[in-house]
Amino acid sequence: SSSRLNPRTIDLKFPYRAVGKLFFTQPGVGNFVCTGAVLRQRVVLTAGHCVHSGNGLQTGWFSNFMFCPAYRGGQSRLGCWSWSFAATTPDWFNSGGVVPNAADYAMLEVPDQVIGGVTRRIGDLTGTFGYATSVLSANHVHMLGYPVGFSSGERMHQVAAGHCVSGGSNTERYGGDMRGGSSGGPWVQDFGVPASGQTVGPSGPNLIVGVMSYTNNSSDPKYEGASIPDSRFIGVLNTVCNRDLTPPANCS
Repeated sequence: SSSRLNPRTIDLKFPYRAVGKLFFTQPGVGNFVCTGAVLRQRVVLTAGHCVHSGNGLQTGWFSNFMFCPAYRGGQSRLGCWSWSFAATTPDWFNSGGVVPNAADYAMLEVPDQVIGGVTRRIGDLTGTFGYATSVLSANHVHMLGYPVGFSSGERMHQVAAGHCVSGGSNTERYGGDMRGGSSGGPWVQDFGVPASGQTVGPSGPNLIVGVMSYTNNSSDPKYEGASIPDSRFIGVLNTVCNRDLTPPANCS
């Protein structure tokens, strides 16, 4: 199933509010958009191709990142947040920009903001997703993103889908009709708010198990592809978490 959020204001409720639109600049090329999700208190997860061109050079880094959680209709009721550091995997950094890619994911360190006179970390405001590695090969997920082809990219879109086929190169393909702008969006296992008395898996609900990476350009079949989070995913997360371990730290 595929639909825009209804009611539209549900984007202010967790877990939707932990997803946002990511704006950035590719130097010498222009401005672009992707999707991101808050993974830890100062960490936003997105796709590798949303932060770096894959040319293997320091000149390949993009700039001017601005993450707007719960973005809707040109604004975010939770503010837009800048960046202080970006990290991706060697697999993407040296990829030549080719997908499918074994580890097309990246993370941004997001500086705090003063809100109402109080210094806040983004994750303390939005809530954070968990994650699980190596479980994408046979699963059912909730995909979230800001595809520019739907609602002009001004409203969050959601797709619920099951596993379709392996995409090769440590990727999996699921049914889905989101295209450009949804890159970097989270694929979430056990999405939502559990009922009273409900037990959701051994690790709880809202676990990111994939990051939107690529799609097909034809109208049929409709699918989206994601790299499978594995030790490389954890490596990027550790890099960003370890940049500030002083309480209140990046990731605790």
